[in-house]
Order: sequence, then C-alpha cells, then structure tokens
Amino acid sequence: MGMVDRQEVLKYFSEIEYAAHTQNWLNDIRMARDLFTHDSDVYVILFPFMYTVLEDVIRSSTDNYGQLKSGENNDDKKVGNGLIKFAIENSVDDEQRHLLEEIKKKYYGKFDLDLSGGNRNNVLHGVVPPYYWTKEDFQDLMKNIAAISRYMRI
Repeated sequence: MGMVDRQEVLKYFSEIEYAAHTQNWLNDIRMARDLFTHDSDVYVILFPFMYTVLEDVIRSSTDNYGQLKSGENNDDKKVGNGLIKFAIENSVDDEQRHLLEEIKKKYYGKFDLDLSGGNRNNVLHGVVPPYYWTKEDFQDLMKNIAAISRYMRI
C-alpha cells in the first residue's frame, strides 16, 4: 500500500461516523477520529477499538443486533467467526456478501504472524504486540469498515 494517506483515513472515519449508531458509538468514533487527527501514531491504540467497531458494524447488518439483556441466553448473540458467517448468510446483495467474504478472509482467520495487525485475532488477543502493527494495516481496516458500514440496518 505504500505511504499512509492521513486524509484518506479521516475520510473513512467520516463515512463510519455517518453510519454509526448515534447513542452507541458516534461519540467514541468521533473521539478516535480527533485523536488520529492530532497524532496518526495513535493508530496502535485505536486498532483494538476499531476492530470492535468492525464487529458492531457487521452485527448491525444482521438481525442479531443489540445489547444482551439481563437473563438473555448468551448463545443467541453471535461473535467472531460465528457472527461473520451469520452476516454472510443474511447479506442483502452480492456486493455486501463479497465485502463480508473479503473481511472474513482478511481479518477472521486464525492467528497469523505474517498478518501482524491485519488480523483481528492477532490484535485483540495480544498474539502480536503493537510494535508490529502497521499504519497501512490500520488504513486498510478503516477502508473496510467504511465500506461495510453502508449496510448497517439500524
């Protein structure tokens, strides 16, 4: 990918903000954008948060959206690979299905040291420390979140 384009990442933030659930994520995404605006090196702090946003965006493209309620069966709330598979099965068109398949292949595989920060399991489970995460991986993640956010249902 070469050099990271700060303006491109900020554009992706705007696209994600536009689709974000106002009460659930919007303020936090704006805070993340503001941090990145002032210092693009904070991407290492934002990486885990943006993977969480990715999962929320995927979840909100399905009928599996919403917070767990007290007493609700946790097995009904899909996460990780189960969620991405469920979203693919419930996608509304070929473009969405293709995006989800690409996201699954890129981010939802088993730990892969070659993918460093480009694999959510490497980041969220601490297998690969932040030193190895790249700004290019972060920019690519932001691009994918922005692309799939067009399919949020709520």
